[in-house]
Amino acid sequence: NQCTQAEQNRLKHGVWDGCDKPVRGIGERPTYCGLDLGSTFDTTAFCAVTPDPADGSFDVRAMFWIPEDNAELRQKEKIPYSTWVKGGFVRLTEGDVCDYDVIRDYVLDFCEKNYVRGVAVDRWNAIHLMTQLSAEGVTVHPFGQGYGPMNAPTRLLEQLALSGKLRHAGNPVLSWQASNVQIKSNEEGLIKVHKKSSHDIGRIDGIVACIMAIALASGEIQGERVEPEIMVI
Repeated sequence: NQCTQAEQNRLKHGVWDGCDKPVRGIGERPTYCGLDLGSTFDTTAFCAVTPDPADGSFDVRAMFWIPEDNAELRQKEKIPYSTWVKGGFVRLTEGDVCDYDVIRDYVLDFCEKNYVRGVAVDRWNAIHLMTQLSAEGVTVHPFGQGYGPMNAPTRLLEQLALSGKLRHAGNPVLSWQASNVQIKSNEEGLIKVHKKSSHDIGRIDGIVACIMAIALASGEIQGERVEPEIMVI
């Protein structure tokens, strides 16, 4: 119930397209991740950002999931999910809700293959998954979606895009979601991203995951390791 100012399109499509550059070799550089969980019609999005200290730029990698049973219905929305699935940008999970076990296994495999310093996870409906990841040795940071935690990393994402210091290799799902982003601010001038309405078919989950990852990378949140024995399920 906070007063908000006018909504704005801040992540301009042309600006985002200007960051369509090959991802550099990651090597041993630390990587920071964000995970935004969907259930039925939202996409589940995982985004990893790897800062390059040489020039302050960021390499961005992303993966998305949708439930297989409603994939055909999504296609009727005239969003090319089937094309994205064939291209390896979206993966299907069995059933009509997203299978979080599949997401967990992907994240664990990604962390095993990369030098991941932490994974920021949207708290909503994610306690069990956070517990599982932590039990496997992943440093998990619960992340709220309010103005406070979202403000600084959202502004940093905008600055990185405008300065051409993002490289996302033209990921079509992430680019589509960037074009759906609206920015709103509260009376204190803090900002966060959102889509036009809860009923809008445009998704922004990948951008939310990217912002959470940037928050970790920039040190904007100082979450503590989530220990399984103290998690309440």
